[in-house]
Amino acid sequence: MIGLKKLALAASLSAALPVFAAQGIVGGYIGISSAPNNLTEYQALNPGAIQITAFNGANIGSFAVGSSAYIADGASIVSATGVGEFIDTSTLRWRVDGGNFQSLALEQSGTRNFSDPASNTYDMPGSTAYWGLGSPSVDFLAGLGVGEHTLSINFAAVSNTQTYSLNNNGSNYVAKFNVTAAVPEPES
Repeated sequence: MIGLKKLALAASLSAALPVFAAQGIVGGYIGISSAPNNLTEYQALNPGAIQITAFNGANIGSFAVGSSAYIADGASIVSATGVGEFIDTSTLRWRVDGGNFQSLALEQSGTRNFSDPASNTYDMPGSTAYWGLGSPSVDFLAGLGVGEHTLSINFAAVSNTQTYSLNNNGSNYVAKFNVTAAVPEPES
């Protein structure tokens, strides 16, 4: 009877944290800002119970030509479960339309106890780590003309033994946005 209770407890615990049983990037987030104190967080993949707006397929806004909008936050949760394995770097990679991907460095900001942008809190033993935006914000509207555009993102993490990717099964996470003609100033 005691054996069955232990087996039931082990099964319930493993069901509570199935995502972290795998190696790799198990969570990815991006923040978009068009003005100070106007940050909107999106999730590429979120292992927590509290969910926020999905980045993939989102419309992240309409912006006037010549204005600025920033990738102002980015984060990943990386779980390296190999014996003696540790993560060296984590990056958020981005591009507009079909351009070349550019990388934003993410800095390790938590190894066991951390909160993600959705306000999920984690107490993860082992080599699970939270990485947040370490690079300055990037204006992804720079040089864009009027029209509909796409912002594509993915994540990469390099350990001492391998490279992990979070890239929507090779399709990247893609959101749309519009750049509109600037509104002329009223004449005096």
